[in-house]
Amino acid sequence: MNNSKTPDWLKEIQKKSWEPEILISGITLTLVFLISNHIYNFFGMLIQDIGAVAGLAQVLYIITVMSINGLKIILVIHLVLRGLWAGLVGLSYVFPNGVNKEKIPKSQKNINYDNPDVFVIKIEKICSLLFSFIFSYVPIGAAIYVVFIPIIMLFIIGINIKYIAFIAILFAILFFISTILFAILLETKLKNSKIKQKIENSILSNILTIYLSNIGRVKMVLIFILYSLIILAVSVSDISKFEYKNKKAADTTSVANIININSNHYEDIRDQKLRITKATINQFGVTGNRLKLFISFYKEDIHT
Repeated sequence: MNNSKTPDWLKEIQKKSWEPEILISGITLTLVFLISNHIYNFFGMLIQDIGAVAGLAQVLYIITVMSINGLKIILVIHLVLRGLWAGLVGLSYVFPNGVNKEKIPKSQKNINYDNPDVFVIKIEKICSLLFSFIFSYVPIGAAIYVVFIPIIMLFIIGINIKYIAFIAILFAILFFISTILFAILLETKLKNSKIKQKIENSILSNILTIYLSNIGRVKMVLIFILYSLIILAVSVSDISKFEYKNKKAADTTSVANIININSNHYEDIRDQKLRITKATINQFGVTGNRLKLFISFYKEDIHT
């Protein structure tokens, strides 16, 4: 048991933590919205210009979109609750005693009303928990990319895709085996060693244990599932529009011998901010017997 007393300077920082919270949340939310505008084109660039496998880039795109949308949701909720908190702080200053029972109907006088400062403390705890979750979530999410970044770097260097596939599979097998062996070693030879103590007491492990021990494993799992479902629902539209399979034909429909194609394939009515995935016709209305067609460049076409 840790009986160490909380330092006075930390108590003072905890009392004033709302100030940097609002500032950091606002700046982070702005950056997240700015970054989200470039995610689609970035992963499209990896496939088209770098030559990364479409499936790999699509998985990374889905993870990134869901992570960013998750951060947006939490940051927006955090700022809204901070706004409510600020309002309650003002209310507790104007009416510190809360409800004036002398001026309410008799039917309500038997109700025990809490003072505004009680709600201030409750909202404060929720805001602080959300804020801690946001920046506990970031390093865990970043750890996922550690596995994929070396593979993307191989594509950037220009190594043949066949060798990249072999290296990726070999790396995955070695990583899996080494993880199992290290876990077994920790539970046997290093069970009571300082190494295991340091690993178990590392920042990420410590944070996870704090959540699990205070909130509960079942609640944490349910919260995670609900959170993931909400993020997935919000991200479906962004995920569905990412289509960079080079060998797949563009979707078309035909009515009365007239071929209709998606608006994204018309240069004059498509979203100009997004990369062209397949090909585009220069304008919606076609006249004459010549058709100008823009075809997207894919690095893999050099080899095929």
